[in-house]
Amino acid sequence: VGKNGLNSGYTSRNGTNARWSTLFNLSLKQEVPTFVKGTKGEVFLNIYNLGNLLNDEWGNQYDAQFFSVEVVDSSVNDQGQFVFNDFDERSITDEQEVESLWEAYIGFNLRF
Repeated sequence: VGKNGLNSGYTSRNGTNARWSTLFNLSLKQEVPTFVKGTKGEVFLNIYNLGNLLNDEWGNQYDAQFFSVEVVDSSVNDQGQFVFNDFDERSITDEQEVESLWEAYIGFNLRF
């Protein structure tokens, strides 16, 4: 352990793996008659991340947050030098909360 509990060094390439992520979607479409000659109608239902809709433990997406959060908590001292206070604890199995949600769309398309 280095100064102030900070560690230095390297990790081996591909030394850790993220948890498995599974995502499946459902898309249903049905052509329907319209009252306007020369047009076609379609009703649709799209569900993204159907597994998470059925069970909140399914369809979770896990990944390391390499580019979204600062890696080092730092500050600048009175002499204008960077001071590294602490490294943020990163796990390669962090859950990506926004990507782990389900979405459903229902709609109607009218084609001329």
